[in-house]
Amino acid sequence: PPPPPTAGPPPTPRATSTPHPDGSVVHPVQPGDTIFGIALMYSVDADQIRQLNAGSVDGDIIHVGQNLVISLPSQAPTPTPPPPPEQPTPDPGSNPTESATGEQAGGASICVLAFHDRNSDKSRDETAEELLPNAQFTLADASGVIAQHTSDGISEPHCFTGLATGAYRVIMSSPPGYAPSGSAERDVAVAEGTSLDLQFGNVRGEDAGNTGETPSATTPNEDENETNGSSPIFSTLAKISGVLVLILAAGMAVLFVVNRQRM
Repeated sequence: PPPPPTAGPPPTPRATSTPHPDGSVVHPVQPGDTIFGIALMYSVDADQIRQLNAGSVDGDIIHVGQNLVISLPSQAPTPTPPPPPEQPTPDPGSNPTESATGEQAGGASICVLAFHDRNSDKSRDETAEELLPNAQFTLADASGVIAQHTSDGISEPHCFTGLATGAYRVIMSSPPGYAPSGSAERDVAVAEGTSLDLQFGNVRGEDAGNTGETPSATTPNEDENETNGSSPIFSTLAKISGVLVLILAAGMAVLFVVNRQRM
């Protein structure tokens, strides 16, 4: 019987590519590889391979042992996405600084206002306690002053927008003729996408810190008069003391003479 057929050498296993630690995929070129074959193997577009290896690939010519980048880190091996849709052209008559909803796209916001706290309860009654103009607001963080605003008493609350997450201090200086009915400095913290409303009450200056005490009627001039008025008293006492000494001396002299006559 004829000898059994001799099995040929096993085919050389085709090298497989594994992602690098950074997430990129690199393919070592094997004999018989082509750009199109490699693209089909990884389910990517051939143009993507050409673009990622533009400095090492001349047209579609590749060489055995050459490392071809298939995808970059965090890049899925998919065809190039379509370009984003065009943004609509804004109406020239519209105000680009205003938003339809009044909301900020990103960051946090702190909104402030100053009002006339008629009953000094530190809480605003919108029906009876009006906004106040000329209040100075200062917003600061650990690095210093960030922004300032002067109230107009009409458009408030005013919002400091686009703030990063963190801690802030808001300081109010009362309008002329007014004083704070509560704390004029407030420490607050905000997070991304949040909004905080702060209301600062103010009372009229004559109503703030009025203790009802009357200043003492004593004045420096009166003190001086009292000091000067004591000088005549001391002078009079000195004169009286001198007279008493003379009278006492005269009495002693008379007694001395009388005693000598008796002797």
